[in-house]
Amino acid sequence: MKKIDIHSHMIPRSLPDFEKKYGYKGFPGIEPFNEKYSIMNIEGEGPRKIMADCWDPNVRIIDSKKNNVVTQVLSTMPVLFSYWAPKDDALDVSMMLNDHFIKLIHTHEDNFEALGTIPMQAPELAVKEIERCKLEGIKGVQIGSNINGECISSEKFSPVFNSLVENDMCLLVHPWDVYGKETLKKYWLQWLVGMPSETTRVICSLIVGGFFE
Repeated sequence: MKKIDIHSHMIPRSLPDFEKKYGYKGFPGIEPFNEKYSIMNIEGEGPRKIMADCWDPNVRIIDSKKNNVVTQVLSTMPVLFSYWAPKDDALDVSMMLNDHFIKLIHTHEDNFEALGTIPMQAPELAVKEIERCKLEGIKGVQIGSNINGECISSEKFSPVFNSLVENDMCLLVHPWDVYGKETLKKYWLQWLVGMPSETTRVICSLIVGGFFE
């Protein structure tokens, strides 16, 4: 059976020094180490080993063929959402990440599609970036399940969802910044318990809150 992989995070080989550029801390940084892995430094979390399949399209293509995946739909790592940052800086980060995907989908059009990143804390800027992504060939966006603690079912985010409908673009909601994460630090519980719980909270909020109607 041929497969389409819709949950496939990818990042650039390296990132700009956002802390130096914007003048404050909090952004992840990537230190290229060798051709097999890099080191991502995350504020409050420490270093994380990032293997080459997270940033090298050629490794991705080889792995896809081995697993009979005909297309990977690329999206950024949620740690780069930057919802906490000032809106113009978050837009700048989003555009940089989206430009990376735009280049990939046009260079490897038989292998990849992409979901863009948008500054959800500023719906008016998010809508503009949705429109730009559409023009550049990106088929949808990925967003977090909450925006600085506020569920995406909030009315304030309606312009974003209306824009996605108008532009015929799809949406991937990724569990993010899960509730009670302080108590879930051991045994991978943030992923095994926190993310399924966060996903359930959000979909229930959208259904019961009349979002789809």
